[in-house]
Amino acid sequence: MKETNICSDDIIRAFISRRVLPLKRRAHKMSEMYDPGDPTKITGLPLSKDDIVLKARQICQTAMRDDWEWGFLPLSSTNPLTQEAKDRFPRIEADRRGPCRKRPLDAVDPDPYIHWTDLKMGRTHTSRPATRGLGKDRLPAPDPAGPRCSEEHFMRLRRAVKELDSAWYDATNNMMTTADARKILFEELLWELRDLPEAHSKCQAIPEASIEALRTQLAALQDEKEQLIRQHREALDAQETYSKGLKDQLIQLGLEHSKALKAAQATAEAKLNEALEDASNSTVVLRAELEEAAKARKAAEDQTARLEAEQKEYDLLAYAQKKVGERRVAQAYKNLDAPWDPYDHLVVLSAQVSHMRAVDRNLADIPEVAIQLFKVLWPGEEVPDNLSLTNDRLKGAGWRIREWQCSAARAGADSALRVACSWYPNLDLDALIGVREQAPTDLDPVLTAKRQDRAYRIAKYAAMRTFIPPPPDVKDYLDDEGR
Repeated sequence: MKETNICSDDIIRAFISRRVLPLKRRAHKMSEMYDPGDPTKITGLPLSKDDIVLKARQICQTAMRDDWEWGFLPLSSTNPLTQEAKDRFPRIEADRRGPCRKRPLDAVDPDPYIHWTDLKMGRTHTSRPATRGLGKDRLPAPDPAGPRCSEEHFMRLRRAVKELDSAWYDATNNMMTTADARKILFEELLWELRDLPEAHSKCQAIPEASIEALRTQLAALQDEKEQLIRQHREALDAQETYSKGLKDQLIQLGLEHSKALKAAQATAEAKLNEALEDASNSTVVLRAELEEAAKARKAAEDQTARLEAEQKEYDLLAYAQKKVGERRVAQAYKNLDAPWDPYDHLVVLSAQVSHMRAVDRNLADIPEVAIQLFKVLWPGEEVPDNLSLTNDRLKGAGWRIREWQCSAARAGADSALRVACSWYPNLDLDALIGVREQAPTDLDPVLTAKRQDRAYRIAKYAAMRTFIPPPPDVKDYLDDEGR
């Protein structure tokens, strides 16, 4: 019941739906029954769920519903035992059924459901054949097979008569044959009764001493039986006391285990709460540190921008002072550190204007050079619409050049493998997974030089102008600056 959903109603439903009586002799086990032609069944006609419920209510008190379902489907030839059940119950596997025998199917159910108000008394027993007029000379002759115990044979005949009486009710189509068989058995019974007085007289002739000895043995056996009963009861009491002690220990252990489990859960929850609180505090501290770092970075960026502006101004001032100094040296000024005069300011202005003219002459070539550089680094992509977008893309030129280097390495390796596979079609490419250490072409200078010469000559076959991306599971090593 722990492993299945079997219930008490399943037992009643199994007997009723299989059309088998609980105490009926069967051709095989109920777990081996098969189709409606099974000889164990009363009839092969099936019952509906409603009829099964009505018959079950006639047999026992049950709360079975009309729309019942099996808690555990009964075993049969179509629902055989599992291997685990065969191992647990070896007798089921040992007692195999015999050959399959089928009974003829019924056209009408011989045992339909009948409401108790519609029940009618069936046919009563047929009276036994009259012994009057038979006579001793008309009794059948005894069985010549050998001596028989009259009392045992008498009991056997009585059982046979009862079985025939029971069968007589069912064998409605063979009533005459049953009556003849009952008559023959009754006449044989009369023949056995003839020897009963003689057997009774023999029993009376048993000595009184033998009877007394039997009584003494019977009393001794009775005392021994009572002693065994007392010993058995004492053993049961001891076993019950021991079981009760084990049960108390088990309950105590269960309580201790439950208490320990609750304590462990409380400790774990406390540690978890403490860890969560620490993590929350760490998160707050880290967030504050990140905010301070962001502020410091912003201040550093502002300071850098200010220094760059000051540096530009300083560069301009230094350039102006250089031009003024050159002019004063050329004119052989006596005091080179004298304050600037108006002509010195004109010299500074002329120097700055000439510098801007040089920048203006080269500024027209910058867009075209940028577009050419973009096409070389990103072939196949459309050039951005304006110079600002092109400038943003060119900021990653260093990273892109590193990617082109990796692409060139892949192109060279591919050309080397093409040459090798063209000469050796059966070359195992799966074996070429890395450089084998201590190879002769690495240790011998002559072989190394020859290998490099062949490799440099193969390089002309490499597709250097086609960008080759890395495989999905391979990532190129590029640092933060793209070098």
